[in-house]
Amino acid sequence: SESGLIGHKNDNYYDKFRDRIMFPIFNSQGEVIAFGGRRLNDEDNSSPKYYNSPETLIFHKSKNLYGLNWAKKGFRETNSAIIMEGYTDVITAHKYGLNNAVASLGTALTLKQAKILKRYIDNVYIAFDPDFAGEQAALKGLDIFKKADLTVRVIELPENADPDDYIKEEGLEAFEKLMQSSYNLIEFKIRMIINEKENYNINQRI
Repeated sequence: SESGLIGHKNDNYYDKFRDRIMFPIFNSQGEVIAFGGRRLNDEDNSSPKYYNSPETLIFHKSKNLYGLNWAKKGFRETNSAIIMEGYTDVITAHKYGLNNAVASLGTALTLKQAKILKRYIDNVYIAFDPDFAGEQAALKGLDIFKKADLTVRVIELPENADPDDYIKEEGLEAFEKLMQSSYNLIEFKIRMIINEKENYNINQRI
């Protein structure tokens, strides 16, 4: 079907979101426009971690942000947004009081998403997972947000900790301290260069 909930193969129908936790995706007015699914088994790499409904007339991943409907009040109160990777990151953030958190719907950040945020706020914090993919996505995000005339900083999470786990284990105050010690564009690029050199030297010595 056009909703993307049901697949059809070899004359059989199947649930495209099987073995996934389902998340409704809302537009800025709070209306359900699509669904997202996160796989239950992270050891199964045969399918993507996140799967969204296909694009339709009312759902364009590059033009929407997960949690935008909840975050508008937080945007007004803080003049800032926190960009995270996953649905559970955003849900946990709001549960613990970070009511300006949104996510990019499993796609690379786009200029359209940045311009949506610019309607509401002037400052952005990027809180992606502390792995290579997260660092690369943060680096691209810094440039995109800069093009949209947003002030942007990167929150550095401890190794192997995503925002969901970190907030649950360490609490809101600890996450806010990470925000206070976040890095701007130049600082983050310098840190990436230093980290790459350290990794290179370690590999050379092995």
